[in-house]
Amino acid sequence: MNNKQREQTMNDKKIQDLWRYYNLKGIKALIEHVKEDIKRFDDIEYTDITIATDFEQDPITGSIEWVYQTGDNSYTGSCYGYSHWAIGSVDDGTDSTQLAMDLVDQLEELHMYDELMSQC
Repeated sequence: MNNKQREQTMNDKKIQDLWRYYNLKGIKALIEHVKEDIKRFDDIEYTDITIATDFEQDPITGSIEWVYQTGDNSYTGSCYGYSHWAIGSVDDGTDSTQLAMDLVDQLEELHMYDELMSQC
């Protein structure tokens, strides 16, 4: 691995660390909100949640945008414009922290896979 590749790898790792740090709280809060919505309706036991991102860093804020959709938003959800998706299920007993970590792990795994494939 040459210096440029090493530097790019370190930069990618920094972006992933920022992604995890800044977005776990937001995704956990979103899951808590979805859990509250589920409790309000007697006929809904659970819903699927999808988080999507393309891991592109905003040049101004430095943040990495992500979007979500719940339920079955076949072909109309907000996630369709993004390349990486993570999917989980939420019910009133869901551990929000654990699900948020699982969703972030899914996205990071997809991102790492893309990075590996781009080096082939």
